[in-house]
Amino acid sequence: MDSKLDELSNSYREMSSINEKQEKRVRQRETKLIWLVTSYVVSQGIVFLSISRPSNISCNKWWYPFCLALSVAAIFVLTFTSTISKWARTQYQCELNLLTWK
Repeated sequence: MDSKLDELSNSYREMSSINEKQEKRVRQRETKLIWLVTSYVVSQGIVFLSISRPSNISCNKWWYPFCLALSVAAIFVLTFTSTISKWARTQYQCELNLLTWK
């Protein structure tokens, strides 16, 4: 009887530890997503603010800021989709762990 109780207690501690680690990973991925979106908005704001002021860039060189904004957007999309898929997978595993645990 005592060994069963010890086994259940160890199992509970182990599951609790795994759950805490998974929740920490979910929070880290959420923080990274927020940081990515904020960085994207700031970088695009810098690009668009730099071209909104009158300067000596003529209209035939419109593709410089366009290519810069497009490359920033492409990098953001790749990084964001990778991170959001990792977040969704981690969140799903955390929810499964909670369902099995309780």
